Amino acid sequence: MNISSSTSGKILKILDSSKAVCGKIKALNSEKEWREAIWTRFLFSYVDAAVKEAHKRNFYSAVVVGALVDTALNQGIEGNYGLYGFLSTVNGKYSCEQDFLKQFSTERIKEVDKHEFNQAPNGKHRVQHWVKLWDLGQSILKNADAAVVEATNWEMQ
Repeated sequence: MNISSSTSGKILKILDSSKAVCGKIKALNSEKEWREAIWTRFLFSYVDAAVKEAHKRNFYSAVVVGALVDTALNQGIEGNYGLYGFLSTVNGKYSCEQDFLKQFSTERIKEVDKHEFNQAPNGKHRVQHWVKLWDLGQSILKNADAAVVEATNWEMQ
């Protein structure tokens, strides 16, 4: 990518401007190898981890898996505010997917609009639509177009 950088011990310092680096990354989008590498990393880093965590708890509904994948994508995997952090607050306490989803969402709502994740109230709405889909009887998301429209009927701010 030819990005100007230097090191100080184990720290890599990018010397190019943010605009220059973003431009160089954007230019890679037309390269098949780049797209494949990004999607592979994306799938293994976020989606696969979230699905494994759901299945480890014997949760298989599309809505619960979707809520975990959404958390991983929006807030990452690690740390107190990532997927694993939120799972630790409800770990082992629930065998019912609906109860788990509601408690997981309650914990996530406390932090989702803080830090760098979302601008309030977008994060809260993002979390609530998973619970709303469940409440609308759409835990498997089959023929759920109308329910998805209803659950996500909020305006980004």
